[in-house]
Amino acid sequence: MEQHIKALKRANETRFARAKLKRQINAGSSSVAHVLRAPAEYVQKMGVEELLRAQGWWGPQRAMRAMRASTVPKGRSVEGLCDATIGALTQAERERLADQVEVRR
Repeated sequence: MEQHIKALKRANETRFARAKLKRQINAGSSSVAHVLRAPAEYVQKMGVEELLRAQGWWGPQRAMRAMRASTVPKGRSVEGLCDATIGALTQAERERLADQVEVRR
């Protein structure tokens, strides 16, 4: 039972940390590019599209265009990238996506 409680507590802390990060991104005190280049542990399983859309002025289409423009290598479809997590991306993919986010600001 104690292990179950610890897991619930950790999941709750992760949710709160992600919500705080999304508020900071929306307010402009943090940037998606910075998060992509140096993702914290609690961001590793966060969806790529969820992170991009944390910027209040970004919707699903703009996020999709940025992901397409980041030249995801063959074998990684853009649709698959939408469902991908930050931790599933390689460092090179995160760098290219961060560059796209900065260009599209």
